[in-house]
Amino acid sequence: MSVYKLLENGDIKVVVEISLCRQSGRKMVLDAAGANIDIVVVTAFARARRWQEMIDRGRFGNISELASKLGLDQSYVARIIRLNSVSPKIVSSFIRGKAPSGLSLTQLIKTLPVSWEEQEKKLGF
Repeated sequence: MSVYKLLENGDIKVVVEISLCRQSGRKMVLDAAGANIDIVVVTAFARARRWQEMIDRGRFGNISELASKLGLDQSYVARIIRLNSVSPKIVSSFIRGKAPSGLSLTQLIKTLPVSWEEQEKKLGF
């Protein structure tokens, strides 16, 4: 079950009940209903939002400065930040553990159409 709360600054806080477990030696995240959540993709979406916010608020002047501070490759940081343009329907499907089987972070960080409807069509939503 997810709980959404509108914060005073306009942000939305989402609380999701999850369980961490191992299955065949692989770390798994399950929501309260038992849906498998792809933690790699969900973490990438969270990083994209956080990193963009750091640039928008002036903590870093650009992706290059941010990547340098994080000790990461600039092109990797740029690809992750691009996830901010992914359709909310696609993001929500990953958070809820309902993304189409086989859809991975690798596919999401490739160039996607600008239109959310076209993204959803291309990725099978």
